[in-house]
Amino acid sequence: METIIYFLILLIMAAIPFVEYMVAIPVGILFMPISTTSVIVASIIGNVLTVILLIVLVEKVRGWIKNKTQEPEQVKQELHTTEESNQPESNDVLPDPADETEQASPINHEEEAPSPSRFEKQRVRARRYWDRFGLAGLSILGTGLLSSHLTALLACSFGANRAKLSLWMIISIILWSVLLGGLIHFGVITFFE
Repeated sequence: METIIYFLILLIMAAIPFVEYMVAIPVGILFMPISTTSVIVASIIGNVLTVILLIVLVEKVRGWIKNKTQEPEQVKQELHTTEESNQPESNDVLPDPADETEQASPINHEEEAPSPSRFEKQRVRARRYWDRFGLAGLSILGTGLLSSHLTALLACSFGANRAKLSLWMIISIILWSVLLGGLIHFGVITFFE
């Protein structure tokens, strides 16, 4: 029973963004009386579940926004076709002067760009990984260097395919969790012997 409670604690820790496997695995190996394998498995499950949930949620929101922005365009097209059918057939239609003034005088606002935030710097770094290594490189490097949740969010914003992103995120979380768990496990054994 105690093992299940520790397993659930690690699962919840790994599910928290920016805590993830990076904190759950060291805490589990160093402070909880369960096997290293159980620690790694709990961390992988917790992290993967929330990352997949995030990817699905972002995809749903993106689809909802896309549908909302397309509806007004469809209404505009319907209104445009009804206006065309109601207009006289003569070609003597005068142009609207308001359209000309809007096109003639563009508005220029000179504003200083604010200094980039931490998130903006991470987004730029992630975009560099995306351009250089593609989805696989971003998933593997981003999960290890940034955060798996942030990496998934950035990849979604770059237009990644949901299925491929999910696969690469699972691979990278497993890879980094096993690597971190192994290093900590064997480091602890070496240190305490």
